[in-house]
Amino acid sequence: MSARALPLTFLLACAGAACDGPVDTDLTDAAATDARAPVRDGRVAPPPSDAAFPPDAPDPRWSGALLDPVVDQAVAEEETLSIVIHADPSARVFVDDAPPGSRWDEAARTLTFTPDFIQGARAYPVSVTAISRDERATESFTIDVEDTIHPRDPEILRVTDGWQATHIRVVQTTDDYLDPPGLAGRELEAVITVPEAASADSLMPMRVTLHAAGGAPTAVGGPDRFGLAPHNPEGNWWGGRAEVLPDEPTTGRVLDYSQRRVLHLLDWVIRNYPGVDQNAIMLEGQSKGGVGVLWMAARHGRHFSRVYARLAMAAARLMRGGMDDAFEGHMGPHEMSLLTERGLPAWDDYDLMRALRDDPEAASLHYLVYNAKNDRLTTFHHWIQPSPHTGETGVEAMQRHRVGHEVGWDQRDHSDGTPFWDMSRSSRDVRRDRAFPAFSRSSADDDAGAVEADGSFSGDDYGVLNRYFEWTSEEIVDTRAALSIPMRADYVEVAPPTDGRPPRDDGYAGATPIVADVTVRRAARFVCLPGERVRWRWVPAAGDPSEGEVDADEAGLVTVPQLPFTPEGGTLHLERSEVRPWDA
Repeated sequence: MSARALPLTFLLACAGAACDGPVDTDLTDAAATDARAPVRDGRVAPPPSDAAFPPDAPDPRWSGALLDPVVDQAVAEEETLSIVIHADPSARVFVDDAPPGSRWDEAARTLTFTPDFIQGARAYPVSVTAISRDERATESFTIDVEDTIHPRDPEILRVTDGWQATHIRVVQTTDDYLDPPGLAGRELEAVITVPEAASADSLMPMRVTLHAAGGAPTAVGGPDRFGLAPHNPEGNWWGGRAEVLPDEPTTGRVLDYSQRRVLHLLDWVIRNYPGVDQNAIMLEGQSKGGVGVLWMAARHGRHFSRVYARLAMAAARLMRGGMDDAFEGHMGPHEMSLLTERGLPAWDDYDLMRALRDDPEAASLHYLVYNAKNDRLTTFHHWIQPSPHTGETGVEAMQRHRVGHEVGWDQRDHSDGTPFWDMSRSSRDVRRDRAFPAFSRSSADDDAGAVEADGSFSGDDYGVLNRYFEWTSEEIVDTRAALSIPMRADYVEVAPPTDGRPPRDDGYAGATPIVADVTVRRAARFVCLPGERVRWRWVPAAGDPSEGEVDADEAGLVTVPQLPFTPEGGTLHLERSEVRPWDA
């Protein structure tokens, strides 16, 4: 989506997934010039075909070199590009700097990318490296994303000066991509905050805040971060809406108009302000906004580094208390199962547990979640009752799929006072372009409980999961041959409180050391094949080191079980068991 030039008045005011296998083709000039067709062969762009060679046989079009060259590629927004890389069958093949949202399947030697509508008018330089037992080869190519979807740019209403930041109120006029065609033309305001010190040489993070029901956009940034506050006046909890609205939603598809509007604004800010650190964009919200955060994470995780959802529901099919009836006015009746643009039943598509199971984009985010057990609106059952679609609870899904998360809960209702846990201390240093440790099965976890037959909740009244861990992204070393992560427990030992509640803040009264599984998420270079053997060594600052071997799981994730953590900390070292010239 291309950006238009900013009005002069504004400039003055601001001054100061699945792949198809390779196909047979002759390498003619005519075939090679068809650069706009979906790509099956990395060297050319042949017409689509279902032909493929057996998975265990040598590629008949492989030249015999360690790595064949890859030609530049082009794809339109919301179309799928699949590129087959030709290399020595015995080589390991790695792809670096691929576009956000792309997926590299090393076993199939296929890179798949479906750009969304805000990734157009961009060229992504990509590097491919093949490594045999005694040599390396690298080729580079560019993926050019054509700008084919053009919502109207926001218009600036007014600009006001804040403390070391500028607040910009814009109006977003919808078209039939940002709204159902029968509702297009609405004008929705949003607020953008631009730090004075931000520039291309001094990048700053961004916070995107989704408001609660009845809310309106307000300034959410400041001197040290960009802010974006969009507006969603309808009661669809920032979820999908039937494309036939305002008619009865009994036919057609359910499209993510509300989320498109958020992405449209995000894209406008990024294109007009080079100071945005695109690898440090956090998405947050409470109540209706918290629901929107989780559902955006489930569908558009490629654009964010982490999410923070407060008092939020996780799955559309778990709505109750009349909320499900109201929601049918946006997505159609449960039993009709209108499909989304992704071909999934809408009531299942808007399900965080499904996304954590099925979508690497959603599972690679870090989640900070806070709910209240006495909340009768966005009730706690969303986290401890199984999704009707997956059979997993929210807590189970995060633990089982080794997702980075910290979850807290207390005894408040939906609007009652200050949270028991201060989650602001949990501003984890999570970036989209760096690896981070995801913890699970911590010995310090409290019991989130289950939904009892009478509808009550068992488990601890106050609790946290994965609260007491700390790391720094800049200290993580991620190479082709090895990866190391310094980590520590972040707590102060205290006596158990006499009121029966757990200690607040950094206090911890449980058994030490805290032990937990550690899974490496978002590794850029230390990327493993499913089943690959990895050696690990844990070196604590105090005490004896330990070591062992683990196999990467079916997704290529490496998990080291039950490491001991103390405030003194230690470093986890991983290295490949196989010897190759991994790093130049």
